[in-house]
Amino acid sequence: KDVSDYGELSEAIVSYMTRAAEKLRAQHSATGHISVCIETNRFKPEKPQYSNAISIGMPEPMAYTPVLIKYALRLLKRIYRPGYDYKKAGVALMDIVPATESQLSLFVRFEHTKQVDLMRAMDRINTHWGRDTLRSGAAGIARPWGMKRASLSPRYTTSWNELLKVRAG
Repeated sequence: KDVSDYGELSEAIVSYMTRAAEKLRAQHSATGHISVCIETNRFKPEKPQYSNAISIGMPEPMAYTPVLIKYALRLLKRIYRPGYDYKKAGVALMDIVPATESQLSLFVRFEHTKQVDLMRAMDRINTHWGRDTLRSGAAGIARPWGMKRASLSPRYTTSWNELLKVRAG
């Protein structure tokens, strides 16, 4: 559904950034640059139109979800305009490097060991108990902005539980 409320739009951005950071950590990578974009529905010309994107370089490459969320929300705040019904929102990660080979900053101090341990524990819990078992409070609970899944097609080729079963006789 179209979203005009900043709170709902920020929940979507937080959820997308969380998922992107999980994928970064799964491939043992870090990002040095993030981008946030928002767009109204261009197929509704009777409504006012707006789209914008903005990006920022990170102080040093990272895959630490809380800091990535902080930067993403800062970017969203700069491009968000009230009075529009947004149809799309997204995040992009750029300058992806191996996590073990990233250049550290001389001017910004991060507690890398604590960050890695926290994210490893969070990823383990979410892997074991299911996606979003642990998540940032900024991601919201109800998610009214989420995709409609009423007409979702079965995942025959990617989910064992949805594989067709043939019975004899």
